[in-house]
Amino acid sequence: IEEKKEQKKGLMQKLLRGEIRLPGFNDEWEKVRLGEVIKEINERTTKNNEYPVLTSSRKGIFLQEDYFSKQVASTNNIGYKIVRRGQFTYRTMSDDGKFTFNQLQDFDIGIVSPAYVVFEAAKINPVFLNYLINSYDFNQKLLRVIQGGTRLSLRYNQLKNIKGSIPKKNEQDLIAHILSTADKEIELLEEELEQLKLQKKGLMQLLLTGIIRVKC
Repeated sequence: IEEKKEQKKGLMQKLLRGEIRLPGFNDEWEKVRLGEVIKEINERTTKNNEYPVLTSSRKGIFLQEDYFSKQVASTNNIGYKIVRRGQFTYRTMSDDGKFTFNQLQDFDIGIVSPAYVVFEAAKINPVFLNYLINSYDFNQKLLRVIQGGTRLSLRYNQLKNIKGSIPKKNEQDLIAHILSTADKEIELLEEELEQLKLQKKGLMQLLLTGIIRVKC
């Protein structure tokens, strides 16, 4: 699993840098500001507890009550930002300068604190965008624009001005498919590992309690 993760990490860097070009693609990549291909969403709640409260963490998006094992949001969440399936959100403050951009996939709709930013892909494959903005190279660009002292801040106006190069849509689609397939393979291996751990645990119980005897 770790080897697969390292292979995917290396492949992702080379594909997103354009160091590896897929067969049939020779066009120059277009230089853009991120704000040209994403759009900020500022839809707000008008009623209290209108939708489930979500938390965007480094491991993904979760129901806040599950993530913290309790409800930590304000009892009044009118004015919270609405995030819909397929849109992205991130926490604007960081202690170590690393920001994780999460795409809502497991819920149709939810709300996040006004301290979060919500945006969507406008002129870019959203899966390709997800890999791009969570890549090592993109994080290095963020380090040059984030501000703050003890806690670092990344506002949308800073995010949208970051420059980069992207391929045409059909090449984005294929890169997204390749990286998604690699992630799915890793996910299946992790599920297999969990099943093997459960099998081993059950076998240990049977052997150590003498329910199953080893034949000589």
